[in-house]
Amino acid sequence: MTAPAPARDELPSQRWDALITFLDALPHGAWIARRGLLVAVNRALCEALGRTVDELRGLPPHIIATPADRRRVAVANAAARRWKRPSRVTFRLNAKESPKRTVEQLTAWLPGASGDELLGATFDIEEHMQREHELERIVRWVRTLLDRTSDVIFVLDREGRFQWCNAAVRELLGYEPDELVGTPVMDLVPPEHREAAVAQWERLANGNISSIRGKLTARARDGRRLVVDVVAWPVVDDGDISGYQAIARDITDSVVMEQALRRSSAEIQSILDALPSVLIVVGPDCRVRLWNRTAEELFGRPRAAILNQALPLDELLHEGADQVRMALEACLGGEPPKRLQDVRFQRPSGQLGVLGITVAPLRGNGSVSGAVMIGADVTHRRLLERELARAQKLEAIGQLAAGIAHEINTPTQFVGDNIRFLGEVVQALRQLAVIARDIVATLRTEGIDRAEFAAFDELWQRSDVDFLVEEAPQAVLQALDGISRVTRIVQAMRAFSHPGGEEKQLTDLNNAIRSTVTVARNEWKYHSDLILELDDNLPMVPVIPSDFNQVILNLVVNAAHAVSDKVKDSGKKGTIRISTRQETDEVVIEVTDTGCGIPEEIRDKVFDPFFTTKPPGRGTGQGLAICHAAVVERHGGSITFTSEVGVGTTFIVRLPINGGRP
Repeated sequence: MTAPAPARDELPSQRWDALITFLDALPHGAWIARRGLLVAVNRALCEALGRTVDELRGLPPHIIATPADRRRVAVANAAARRWKRPSRVTFRLNAKESPKRTVEQLTAWLPGASGDELLGATFDIEEHMQREHELERIVRWVRTLLDRTSDVIFVLDREGRFQWCNAAVRELLGYEPDELVGTPVMDLVPPEHREAAVAQWERLANGNISSIRGKLTARARDGRRLVVDVVAWPVVDDGDISGYQAIARDITDSVVMEQALRRSSAEIQSILDALPSVLIVVGPDCRVRLWNRTAEELFGRPRAAILNQALPLDELLHEGADQVRMALEACLGGEPPKRLQDVRFQRPSGQLGVLGITVAPLRGNGSVSGAVMIGADVTHRRLLERELARAQKLEAIGQLAAGIAHEINTPTQFVGDNIRFLGEVVQALRQLAVIARDIVATLRTEGIDRAEFAAFDELWQRSDVDFLVEEAPQAVLQALDGISRVTRIVQAMRAFSHPGGEEKQLTDLNNAIRSTVTVARNEWKYHSDLILELDDNLPMVPVIPSDFNQVILNLVVNAAHAVSDKVKDSGKKGTIRISTRQETDEVVIEVTDTGCGIPEEIRDKVFDPFFTTKPPGRGTGQGLAICHAAVVERHGGSITFTSEVGVGTTFIVRLPINGGRP
């Protein structure tokens, strides 16, 4: 560093040289100005500017700053000169080639001969500024991130007053972030909830808990009540709590939805509990997920004791556990619903009952997620059905009684007439025999008397013995035929009334049909010709004989009524045709009539219990319902029909040869 002669003249030479040497030894820039112009610039500053001392000497000190910063630097230098106090200013060096680095300059007034000298020292703070800018950038980024989150993030002092909060508080509570600074957080809690909230904060402040996590009711600026999920924790410095940090999330909608879901769930549970049917839902592992009140009452197992437990079928069902288990496994495997009839179970009282159970798969997202079991207690229904079947049978027997009496009466009449005729014949023959015996006796004792022979001839003619000899055999044959008919009717009635037990038996369906037709003859003979087209090669089929007889009887009676309604008193007759045949593994029975047919609008109701189009006293509406129950439910078969109004109806009964469902 060198200085102009005038500068040296102001200071002793040795002192000036020492000052210059000192400044050149400094690692940072330094300069001296007199009367507003540079008189000395050290080596470090010249290197930083890329300029020589000669280039800088005589220029104002603010020349070292970039044009944009020179005014600020000049003002700072003037202030130091005027107020005789150091000034500080930050600016960028106006380097010739190197990057313009940021420096901080300290300017001080130097007392001297002229009284107008300034000393400036520049310190490179580029890296510091970069770190500061990076820190500011990070702070801005974090603040932006915090402001853009929907959760309210806030900082409290140790007294619980707001120090800072993000912009989300504006959306949540309607306050500006700066507006809350200094406000106690408890002011945002409604009075009725404040006591519990304060107690929680006190536990946190006393160190009893390390954090708070839970629901809190907050009051917005407009008075709205909000439910927020709050997480708060203390800020600890040197072992002391200096404040708190917290995050609050608005869960009002979630709470409302949760409450609505809870109410809906309770309502659904009430509906399920009100169902008169057993409702059980199991998962893929057969653990119980749902158990309604009817199941509780029917099986005597409380819901709490069986939920999430394996379904104890062997304990719940008296019989049929394996059958239900197989149905469950099938439905869990994706098979269609299964219907199980008459599954026995044991009530809590020890009494046995009967369930009708439907098992169906539960599907979610395209896969089977479990199975649902719906069970109806059909114990009472089965008892009623049996009583109804008995009543129906008694009704049918009562209806047939008059016809049977008539059927028996007709052959009995001519049997009686013939027997009376035979009695007269026997009497005449007896008289003839007496006379003949007397004649024989007389001839033996007295010899032959021609007059008595003449009397014998007269008696023979008078008794019309020739006619008796010719007609008596025919009368006997007719009597035997009548008796045979009576026998057949009685046997048919016996077969119909006492067909066997309630278990399935291998049965000759053709014989059963013949017997039933005979019993029902009085129902159809006046208006119909009945034709049997029975397959002689029909196999024996396992059926409940009484049920089968009842089905045929009901169908024949219905057919007879249909024909009767059509022909009325015209004197004409319709036709009832009954046929049997085998189709693969089924036996098909068809009952066809030429009656009036079934109207289209009632065809879907014909199998409904108590549905009838007949006038009072002619039908109960149970005939076809009983047929359907017997064929479909108890024999695993099917019963359908085809009909054409004005032409007639055909009922088709199909029974499995292997017995069908148990």
